[in-house]
Amino acid sequence: MSAVTEAPDTPRRHLMTLAHRVLSMPWMTVEDELALASVIADAEARDRAFTALCDALRTRDMTAAETALDLLTGRLR
Repeated sequence: MSAVTEAPDTPRRHLMTLAHRVLSMPWMTVEDELALASVIADAEARDRAFTALCDALRTRDMTAAETALDLLTGRLR
């Protein structure tokens, strides 16, 4: 028997989970969780970056999704 270990919940992974949640259940709000997971303090800028992430996932554009994640996590300014 092998032990299965879960990957740690990184901010990038959490943001991807939130984006998938918004895409599959658009009536749910993730604003509070998004504010905690993102380094962007300005709510409008954070919303634009998260919308870009959701749009990229919707169109399966992983390059754009990675760029949006970089913005949300502070890797790209």
